[in-house]
Amino acid sequence: MTIGILTGTVHAGSGVCLMARLRGLDGNLVTQASLSSITYAIRDLTDAVTDSTGSLTISSVIFDSLQQNDLRWRKDSQSRPGPDGQHGYNFRTVMGATLFGEFTVATASPYRVSPSTFQIDVKFTPTSGQAFVQSWQITPLPTYV
Repeated sequence: MTIGILTGTVHAGSGVCLMARLRGLDGNLVTQASLSSITYAIRDLTDAVTDSTGSLTISSVIFDSLQQNDLRWRKDSQSRPGPDGQHGYNFRTVMGATLFGEFTVATASPYRVSPSTFQIDVKFTPTSGQAFVQSWQITPLPTYV
């Protein structure tokens, strides 16, 4: 079971923090040593275009123990553990605003920046066994410029 969340409100033209408690297909929490690579693809679902692809540095985004004192993680807690009996996350990264491509100006108002809906697919490849993907979808709030 993998539990992923977005933190806070996402605004058009801003980066987004992704967090998750990741378990591999074997059911164990992932660790830095259990993974060989992490890649991502960001797709604009509105026009079916892949805006960005790349890789993440395992040691920068994977924690070998669950992070349980970060106020951004609100999915579960010690007093309200998740369905797996755990709380906290072992994956966190920030996807920068530039990875989401350009936003278009809506026709209703020349000042409203109208974002698309994006899907962020992060592929985790373990040192043994099959790769798995965690996905997030975001529709940033419009930004007025």
